Amino acid sequence: MYGKVLEASVPKKDLHPAHNRGFGFVEFENREVAQKAIDSLNNKEWKGRKLTVDFSVPKLSYEHKISKVVEHTNLTKEDAILPKPLREQKKEAQDLKDKKEKEKKEY
Repeated sequence: MYGKVLEASVPKKDLHPAHNRGFGFVEFENREVAQKAIDSLNNKEWKGRKLTVDFSVPKLSYEHKISKVVEHTNLTKEDAILPKPLREQKKEAQDLKDKKEKEKKEY
């Protein structure tokens, strides 16, 4: 659709190998083809979720960025690696759980 794919991989969860980790990597034949795919797919909805599509960065650069986010926010590393919409969903779920527990204690 966008060009020749050289390789594609979708990492699996360590404890649940039947489930993927929610991201993947696609290597195209050249940068122009990859840019075309990014331009076409980034921020599009797929199966009810918004896609984030971009060039990957070396693992050490990514880990350094996450460390800086943790250092300058009150986020844990686990939360810092989540995309913002998923962090917000997690916080909303935790807030609802806390509210229910508080109401339970009050009664």
